[in-house]
Amino acid sequence: MTQRLFLAVELPEALVSALEDHVSGRRPEFRGCRWTAPENIHITLYFFGDVEDGDSGRLQEALRDACRGIGMFALTMEGITAAPPGRPPTMIWATFREHPSFRALQDAVYREAGAVIALDPPKRVPHATLARCRRGLPVDVSVDQGTIWSDPIEVDSCSLFASTLTDDGPIYERVAVFALGTG
Repeated sequence: MTQRLFLAVELPEALVSALEDHVSGRRPEFRGCRWTAPENIHITLYFFGDVEDGDSGRLQEALRDACRGIGMFALTMEGITAAPPGRPPTMIWATFREHPSFRALQDAVYREAGAVIALDPPKRVPHATLARCRRGLPVDVSVDQGTIWSDPIEVDSCSLFASTLTDDGPIYERVAVFALGTG
């Protein structure tokens, strides 16, 4: 058996609520988009894909080791934008200013978890996916982040999630939480 796994930074409920409040009034503009359920909004650090159950324990140990060497840090929201960069947009992202510790954490995960399972290099843009749009985006979605959320979010842990895909959207289950800087 396998589990579809990813490592994420969980966002504060108040930020998720502010994002939800902001996009709720604009949803009619984006027909054909599937909106992320509020409880599923997160910043993906690393997507692992399907992981064999036999590798899950070793992967968790590798992630614990990767997180031990990185201290707490803060991320600041930049805005909401059409994504991905450099391609025709098919998603709406809340983007966050890159922090050197975010990159260091991705590199540590790549190094440690890559010794357990095959990994692609990390994707570097810290973001939370708010919607996926089948037909692309018909209007500009860029906004000034100051109108939504201006406080930095403290990142002191990351969470491993299992994702089950359903016709109604994915269901995420937290598998483990790894504290940063505990070693």
